[in-house]
Amino acid sequence: MPTAEKERQVQELEERFKRAKALVITGFRGLSSGDMVEVRRELKRHHLEYRVVKNRLAKLAAARAGIEIEPLLEGPTGICFGYDNPSLAVKLAVAVARRFEQYKIRGGVIEGSLVDAHGVEEWAKLPTREELLARLAGAFQSPIRGLATALGGLWRKLTVALHAIEQQKKKEQTQLDPDPEQEKGASQMSTMTAEQILEAIDGMTVKDLHALVKALEEKYGVSAQAAVAVAAVPAAGAPAGGAAPAAAPTTVKVVLKNAGQQKVQLIKKIKDITGKGLKECKELVDALPAVVKDGLSPEEANQLKAQLEQLGAEVELQ
Repeated sequence: MPTAEKERQVQELEERFKRAKALVITGFRGLSSGDMVEVRRELKRHHLEYRVVKNRLAKLAAARAGIEIEPLLEGPTGICFGYDNPSLAVKLAVAVARRFEQYKIRGGVIEGSLVDAHGVEEWAKLPTREELLARLAGAFQSPIRGLATALGGLWRKLTVALHAIEQQKKKEQTQLDPDPEQEKGASQMSTMTAEQILEAIDGMTVKDLHALVKALEEKYGVSAQAAVAVAAVPAAGAPAGGAAPAAAPTTVKVVLKNAGQQKVQLIKKIKDITGKGLKECKELVDALPAVVKDGLSPEEANQLKAQLEQLGAEVELQ
């Protein structure tokens, strides 16, 4: 039986496990105390919590919280807790691991699924939930006339796609053959209301949302990017002076607003990122605000932003 103090620690961990949308479990053997302070500071700056835990207590707390992490508990263990944005927690944990060699990612639990170190790396490559929702919305806002017919049936296809994703998840979990009632269920899904569909999307994980967006964009020939690209073109017969709808940006630029305290390291990092000369990078950092890189996808821009912010810089995406 745990002592009163250990029971308190277990209860605190259990509460954190239940609240977290993402857990990234790491080893830190060989990490200096100074580097550990930097790791904690960097994660805290992005509203993430990093705690060093005792494996036995963590195992007990996880069991009470209904999650399985025992395969990842071996040796000195630290856990990064992400309570709001699972994508941010994973992307930052991976970025920190690349910066500190002794900070080793073992795996994690992301939106309820246990993943190994490779799974965490793959998760970090996914767009954020906000980016995926923007792409999904863009698929329904296309002004292309040739796409009108496709959009007419897209709502029905969306319900079928949602059903297919749910059935695939059940099949992976149970490893059973598809239920004969699935086809009937898919037909029933096609009668869902807009409110029910939006509720279903709201409850999807980032990974499932990514699968849905790709299914709509690739299989059904509906591209959010294509929709955005033509959004500024007036429809045929529109008045010459009529204002075209504003197009959402398809690329992003990373703007350095403040260099922070680690200016030398920041200049070197920008040199590595851009391939520019050291002198040119120094001039860029001295002439703020300055564009570090332009023409990036939202995902690439967010990753670059995270790298620069690790060095204490203030960065803005435009």
